[in-house]
Amino acid sequence: MVFKNNLLFSKIQARKTNEKSNDNANNKANNDTKSPHDSLFDLKQTTGIHKELTDFNQKMAKSPLIATWTLSFFFLLLPAIATIAAIFFKLDQWELGWNLIGFERLITGGTNRLLTFDGGQWWRFLTYGFAAPGSGTQLSIIILIFGGATFFKTLKIVETHFGVRKTLLSFFGAYLIVGFFMSITCPEVITGGLFPMLGILIGLTLGGLGTSKETIPTYIRSRLMAPLIWMIILPLFNLNMAGDYIPIVVGMAAGMVMMGFLTIKTQSRYSVIAFSFILGALLFLPFIFAIVPQKYSPAPNQTIATAIDFYHEHSFLPNLEKILAKLGWNRGQGVIILR
Repeated sequence: MVFKNNLLFSKIQARKTNEKSNDNANNKANNDTKSPHDSLFDLKQTTGIHKELTDFNQKMAKSPLIATWTLSFFFLLLPAIATIAAIFFKLDQWELGWNLIGFERLITGGTNRLLTFDGGQWWRFLTYGFAAPGSGTQLSIIILIFGGATFFKTLKIVETHFGVRKTLLSFFGAYLIVGFFMSITCPEVITGGLFPMLGILIGLTLGGLGTSKETIPTYIRSRLMAPLIWMIILPLFNLNMAGDYIPIVVGMAAGMVMMGFLTIKTQSRYSVIAFSFILGALLFLPFIFAIVPQKYSPAPNQTIATAIDFYHEHSFLPNLEKILAKLGWNRGQGVIILR
């Protein structure tokens, strides 16, 4: 009996061994037969990706790039003209010689609460993006060359993917939000030039692409590395380093919200909720700052005071006394002092 049991056990073990060997052989055969198919599939996938990128680049090459040229005129050409004007009036000698942070930017159209909101110069709310971007003429030129080239190249890609209408609407909408926010909430920060524009551009790109893992969105996200690097590095050379990062962050948030709402059909419910919350914060905070009355006049700011003197000296500011009255400042013997 024991012998029969041992014999049966040996037969079962042999059968299992044979089945295992057959399974291994079958798996190997299946792998051998699937390998060419997998290779062909990978080849087709690679070919498809290559075709998508080729078609996208061809589309970009044939596009008139209306949005790209329009935004480049306002935010590259006009700041270049402002920089030339700064050279003509030797504004960098004022800023660097007297350590007047943001003086050149302020004179050429930058925005600041003291002049824009408190002083009533609301036009700065619209012109801050046309201002000279740097602290001193040489830095402005460097920013316009390197940051401007990246801005232009990235704009081409963004316009090709999102189209003219969405690119312009999202950019100008975010531009107004940044101007409104910075002109009311930050009395010590002088906002202007290319840095907020880079923030807006990156924000609207990320907001519109979302988390899509398709070929073109993935490609576009990879192209954002250059503007991100310049956006981080270039402000380090400015006198008002910390002040430059604030409008960049606000620009990214505003751009993300604007493009997010323009592409709302492709956004998830949670993304829409996040965009709504961010937009509410960007609009609600300045509103609170605007309606809360100031008990005291703002403290004298040397850059603002010198800018007012400069405007008065060159007859650029006919309503000088009116602005000083709004600020609660007075002018005596060529120096602006508190009342």
